[in-house]
Amino acid sequence: MGAPVILNALTDGGADLDAWRWLPRIYAVALVVMTAIFWVMTFPKKPEEKVTRTMVQRLAPLRKMRVWRFGLYYFLVFGGFVALAQWLIPYYVNVYVVSVATAGLLSAIFTLPSGLIRAFGGWLSDKLGARTVMYWVLSGCAISCLLLIVPRMDVRSPGQGVIALRGGTVTAVADDVVEVDGRPYPLVAMTAEGPRREGTLIWPTMSFGQEPMVEVGDVISRKQLLAKGETHIYFQANIWIFTALVFVIGILMGIGKAAVYKHIPDYYPNDVGTVGGIVGVLGGLGGFVCPILFGYMLKGTLLGLDALDHQKDDTQARPGACPSNRGAMGERKGLTLEDQDKSWPNYWDADDQDFWERQGKRIANRNLWVSIPNLLLGFAVWIYWGMVAKYVQQLHFATDGELFDFTFMNAGQSYEANAYRALLFTLPAVAGLAGATLRIPLPALGAGIALQDHTTPFYIFIVLAALSGVGGGAFASSMSNISFFFPKKMQGLALGLNAGLGNLGVSLMQFLIPWVITFQMFGSLSGDPYEYLADSATKQMWIQNASLVWVPILAFFAVLAFFLMSNLPFHKCGPAPVAIAKYLWLTILGFVGAAVGIVLLIIPWGAFPMLLKTFVVAVVAVAVTLGAMRYLTPGETREGLKEQFGIFKLKHNWIMTYLYVMTFGSFIGYANAFPKLIDDVF
Repeated sequence: MGAPVILNALTDGGADLDAWRWLPRIYAVALVVMTAIFWVMTFPKKPEEKVTRTMVQRLAPLRKMRVWRFGLYYFLVFGGFVALAQWLIPYYVNVYVVSVATAGLLSAIFTLPSGLIRAFGGWLSDKLGARTVMYWVLSGCAISCLLLIVPRMDVRSPGQGVIALRGGTVTAVADDVVEVDGRPYPLVAMTAEGPRREGTLIWPTMSFGQEPMVEVGDVISRKQLLAKGETHIYFQANIWIFTALVFVIGILMGIGKAAVYKHIPDYYPNDVGTVGGIVGVLGGLGGFVCPILFGYMLKGTLLGLDALDHQKDDTQARPGACPSNRGAMGERKGLTLEDQDKSWPNYWDADDQDFWERQGKRIANRNLWVSIPNLLLGFAVWIYWGMVAKYVQQLHFATDGELFDFTFMNAGQSYEANAYRALLFTLPAVAGLAGATLRIPLPALGAGIALQDHTTPFYIFIVLAALSGVGGGAFASSMSNISFFFPKKMQGLALGLNAGLGNLGVSLMQFLIPWVITFQMFGSLSGDPYEYLADSATKQMWIQNASLVWVPILAFFAVLAFFLMSNLPFHKCGPAPVAIAKYLWLTILGFVGAAVGIVLLIIPWGAFPMLLKTFVVAVVAVAVTLGAMRYLTPGETREGLKEQFGIFKLKHNWIMTYLYVMTFGSFIGYANAFPKLIDDVF
């Protein structure tokens, strides 16, 4: 409230703008005075602890996803509050053309109640529960912000006109009628004021009118336009209604700030300092990040959009981690004690009909429909090397060997035509081999960058193709994961949907890549095109788009998977950091197996038959990976793997493996090889 008034006085109403520098000096003095008062009037107090805890023990709560969720709440209610407080003054000045002092007073309607109401928010949290309060706060903020999104507008657009039903001569023209040979054509008269009216307009208003396009005496033909129509839409975005909505958001955010900190002692009574600190840090980041987002949204949309989001406190599975034990929030409403023991997230039995109907079906279906697009993308990224090899080969031969002239393992010499064609088959082969061992999604961006430079060494492409084994890994893990979510009587349908729709990623990739390489899809980020001759004409190709196109799509669905998919309680994967560490270690072991297989694949074996070599390499790569998993994994994980290794004693496991090599292996192999093979043969 004070800064705009002081600034107005210092600058003499804007006449002496350089005098603004006195404002931070005044506030600096006030800070020094407050520091002195704080030093004199307060004293330190350290809580007594019966057992001295190490720093690692004190930071242990940060492994819980709940802590970071609390931080996200505070990011919204406190960070959003700080960001809006900064944004409101320039918004009032620029949009409503008021003075800085007036803008400051109007902004205080947002900031002042938000601070004062926080005590009431604490009382509400005690009375109703912090979680209930947060539901209302975040829902209310979302609704209010949606109402604030609509900007001031004054839009005119073409509307319905009037045409002549038959030819003739115009005999009369007025604002509300045009006559042709005595036949009247009624018009909707244009109003001078239109929808813009004085006073307070709450809702958008619209008017419609028609303006004559002919004059008396004009000879017109059938279907000639006699009058054009115009629709005029006007939204005042009245300053007082805007301020009232901002006031509501300020109240809600003040209550929300108190509710967030009410959660902390409820869940972490012995770690209030640690948890409160990280929550406060994340809240402060909101004040840093949100104004930047506002700026980018303003630049991108030319509208002063309010980008506060709303996040819901979900009591189901936490993103990226196994469900934790129930907090001390009391019994679940509407459930008996027996039901509570058989409730998500601590219990999962898809064949328990009561649990399935009550909770399981919804959770299982959500995981299935998020899994499908991720699996689809896994297939696309895994198999696109067949398409990449096809277009690399096309560019090479169309430019007489100038582009992508690889000399890999050829004593620095260029390959002759047939040897070059055979060399490029290494890329889809490596991707297919790595699919048996790898579980890591990194290749799309790297391949997009590498393909922008035709001098990139071939071994770089081999590494990137190996990383594309994410497709095979995603397929294997996704099928296993989804099977646990459904009752045995429904697993066939669920796995069929997951695999069948996931396999469409191959078709999607083969339809999409030939189109996206024909234009500069990502602007300057796509790099320069490659030029080549085809049918006596110079053409352009952005082959790098074959990889780059997947990057934003992968990022979007990865976020969906992180927030919407669940780990099951009996998998005991632990908190998110622990689960991620286990995953990364197993991935490293997968790299070991993939690396062994790739080296064996690319080095010459003399006269050893190539077909037999391929099978031997695949078996060795898988064996090395399984051996590393068996003996180099952490203790708890190793115990689980010991049980799984029992499958190698089952006859039917080997029979099903053989059948799957013949069916799925053939499908994926043909899909990978056909694009280039068709070019080579035909």
